[in-house]
Amino acid sequence: MKREMYYEMILERRSFFDNAQSVLYEGLNINGMDFIIMGIHYTDYDKDWSVKKHKHSFYELHYIVKDCVYTVIKGIENRIEAGQFYLMPPYLYHSHHQDPGTSHVGFALRWDFGNNQGKCTKCSRPGSEMDKIVEVLSNAHSFPVEDKDGVLIKRFTDFLDMAGCGSKSSELKLAFLLIITCLYNFYSGIKPKVSFDANNNSFLENGIVGTAIEFIEDNYVQDIDVNDVAMSVHMSYSHLSRLFKKYTGETINYHINKIRLQKAQKLLSCTDKKVEEVAAEVGFNSVYYFCNTFKKFYGISPKSYKAGKQKLSE
Repeated sequence: MKREMYYEMILERRSFFDNAQSVLYEGLNINGMDFIIMGIHYTDYDKDWSVKKHKHSFYELHYIVKDCVYTVIKGIENRIEAGQFYLMPPYLYHSHHQDPGTSHVGFALRWDFGNNQGKCTKCSRPGSEMDKIVEVLSNAHSFPVEDKDGVLIKRFTDFLDMAGCGSKSSELKLAFLLIITCLYNFYSGIKPKVSFDANNNSFLENGIVGTAIEFIEDNYVQDIDVNDVAMSVHMSYSHLSRLFKKYTGETINYHINKIRLQKAQKLLSCTDKKVEEVAAEVGFNSVYYFCNTFKKFYGISPKSYKAGKQKLSE
């Protein structure tokens, strides 16, 4: 299969991505292990798109069908071209950027494994196929992989076609799992073989907000802002801002500061670190801004709080 065809295959199924959202945040249990789909995104960003250094608590696949993008992992810059993909295991810091004046088209898939408490665990059957898949993907390298013969994109377009035809949720989840199995084959060296519900909007929206909050909690020590949070869920800031306010009653910026200040409270109470050190450790670039924000939240300066070890209300 020629690379030039990959873009057309995804473009002609662009509308099916909306149908596929019906399976987001619905679990599937296999041999005692939960599998949950967290994101199915068509990616067509503006020129000069970039994302600052960050990490996720879930798996992410990034597949390019037109042009290219750069992903920096552990200080190494990787160029991902059309027909190539990379897998990002959880908690691995990375960033993205493009050549000046360029863009790229592709798709991004997100998922996670775990038990019913959301923590990764082994299956109830020792040595099961799911255990093998999780072990391989958790340790998969994140350098570009060539989708030879278009095996992976064929699996994904089959999934999109099922979504476009209105297949049942259970069928879609199993089809998505076949994509994961295909990835397992790639990374384990096995040659793979080719062989929207309006009533559910509130559930999906709440899931999107939950993913945004998880991104903030994972990355609050980094220099992130509201646009980074919006980009992490592949949504415009204005749209995410409305959803965030709807489900949390807070603005995104307020929540970022709240998380940082809660962490700062603990550091001021339980360590001997100076105010300047605490500010830097929880993600504030300016000590003045940190002190001013802390006082607005708690009615006392961080220096006075540290001196008195006062117990503050959240």
